[in-house]
Amino acid sequence: EILAKARSGGMRILGPNCQGLVNFADSVPLSFSASLDSDRRPLGSVAYLSQSGAFGFASFAMAAESGVGFRYVVTTGNQADLDLVDFGMVFASDPEVRLLVLYMEGLSDGARFIEMLRFAGERNVPVAVLKVGKSPTGQAAVKSHTAALTGEDEAWRTIFRQYGVIDIEDSDDIADLGKIFGSGKRPKGKRLAVVTTSGGAGIIMSDRAYDLKLQVDPLPSRTRGLLEQFVPPFGSTRNPVDLTAQVINDPGNFRSSLETVLECPDVDMAAVVLSMITGDSGAAVARDLIEVSRNAVKPLACCWLIDSEQGGKFLEQIRDEKIPLYGSPRRCAWALARLAEWTTRPALPARAPSDLGEPFMPKMPAELTEYDAKRLLAWWGIPVTREILCASLEEALSAAGEIGYPVALKVVSPDIIHKTEAGAVALRLKDEEELRNAYGRLLEKTPKARPSARVRGVVGPGRGSGGGGGVIGGERGPGAGPPGGGGRG
Repeated sequence: EILAKARSGGMRILGPNCQGLVNFADSVPLSFSASLDSDRRPLGSVAYLSQSGAFGFASFAMAAESGVGFRYVVTTGNQADLDLVDFGMVFASDPEVRLLVLYMEGLSDGARFIEMLRFAGERNVPVAVLKVGKSPTGQAAVKSHTAALTGEDEAWRTIFRQYGVIDIEDSDDIADLGKIFGSGKRPKGKRLAVVTTSGGAGIIMSDRAYDLKLQVDPLPSRTRGLLEQFVPPFGSTRNPVDLTAQVINDPGNFRSSLETVLECPDVDMAAVVLSMITGDSGAAVARDLIEVSRNAVKPLACCWLIDSEQGGKFLEQIRDEKIPLYGSPRRCAWALARLAEWTTRPALPARAPSDLGEPFMPKMPAELTEYDAKRLLAWWGIPVTREILCASLEEALSAAGEIGYPVALKVVSPDIIHKTEAGAVALRLKDEEELRNAYGRLLEKTPKARPSARVRGVVGPGRGSGGGGGVIGGERGPGAGPPGGGGRG
């Protein structure tokens, strides 16, 4: 009743069962969340949509505290009117949005969600989704929380892969992605250089990056030759570039080394892994990192392994500069890998043809045969073998003359699924005599094998060009839409 009254007056409704929204770009807070009781909520380029009000604003606050800047935060709750897709379409059209994050329990219209993903993809707006409700317990909780249809998990994952969606699992992932995508810098590939003051930490970073399909290859000889000016003999110019703790005594070598690595044409992005560099040396390293980052075109992330007492000031300076900062090599490598994966994602799936004319399904019989199914596939632009439905021997002979030998014959019947077992197939018929004999045999064998079968005729498929059999199947599922699958037969 409330929704009907709102619609009659041209009003839209957010919720119920949500905590409202905040538009940081225009300073519009429409929420009662305690997460807004802070002056440290930097304006940024992340748009965050959550079906959960409490989790949405709590995870926003944690990410903002770690240095992520947000442009919009919206919680939609039970989505009686406005939903994630409505807001997602608007935010994806904002040129200032560099990352769209969704906490999603489920949707009632998978087609609209897919269209939103395509819309964002066409505008090069990354989309990250934290999709919950995979386990039976989680699915039951979703029903009582927002009453959303969770859908089959594999269907969602398939959609994510096809449309380049970044699949995330936890609140930490929101913060980690917000930092790296919020910088606005994009790599051209997956080649990572690691610059470190700790050999052990550099190795950990390299291992995690390798696990995540990043390339941590040795630097070219020319770059290594340039680095020898700044790296002590007991360090390494290979990759990771190990400056060792000697940076404490000569912090200037850090900046020169990092600039040299970023200028290397075989490097797409860089990770700086620092250890307990404190005092004046730490201050110099922080200052140089900030200045190099300002001039860098390639993505640059930092993992500084230091406690707040010794390095809190340095970490604060780096966060204020919007340099992606991480507390562990694993999280730093994960964020860089997701950035590279999104940047090198495949093209969006092709759209369905839009000039198909009037609907074709109403022309189909209620029970489809193989012949009918191929006609439908052809209408959608999928190549199929040429077939002619024949109601008599004369029609079959005429069709063979039109198509050309060799041909095949198949009985058309909605009651015969497996034609070979019923003796309802004749293959590789080379001439008219073989066709006449095969036609008679099919009409004789089929009633014996399937006495009650309704025979609509015989099709004569044309000659193929090699290949093999296959299978395509699908099902109607909630939320994500009708998933399909295929394989070789």
